[in-house]
Amino acid sequence: MKFKYRFIIPLYLVVFFLQSTIFPQFDLFSCTPNLLLCLTVMVSLRSEGYMGLVMGIAIGLVQDIFFGQMIGIAALCYYCLALLILLTKHLIYKNSVTSVLFIGAISTVGYSFLYWGVSAIMGSSYHLLYMAKMLPQLLIYNSVVILIMHVLIRRQEHKYPEDRYV
Repeated sequence: MKFKYRFIIPLYLVVFFLQSTIFPQFDLFSCTPNLLLCLTVMVSLRSEGYMGLVMGIAIGLVQDIFFGQMIGIAALCYYCLALLILLTKHLIYKNSVTSVLFIGAISTVGYSFLYWGVSAIMGSSYHLLYMAKMLPQLLIYNSVVILIMHVLIRRQEHKYPEDRYV
């Protein structure tokens, strides 16, 4: 799918405001889904080019400026995950729900451990056991959000009867 920056930038900003204002009010088991991670995964997986990398770095910096203990950790994590998806997306079938959920789960676990590792190197008090305690709930929430995003993106794609590969 061909995403345009004039559509993606406002979408990232809306998702950022939703994640920072409304979704903390609806937490279950003291955990909320990481909408920015889910959106970065879907944009990296479904777009051509480097849009997932660019938007991941930009929104990671914005997220760190507003809510992070140190600036740059979330941007680095989004960049690494988007780069990994960019390098491996030719190996998976992007229209399969199973493969999209698998990529989402790997990205959630990778983001959590990478964020913990970089912040631990920088001297943060973010503990591994706290991150591991929240990981199962985060996996479930992010998988649901990625599944919803996948269904919405699939509905927006144009299907042509003569194209047998769609």
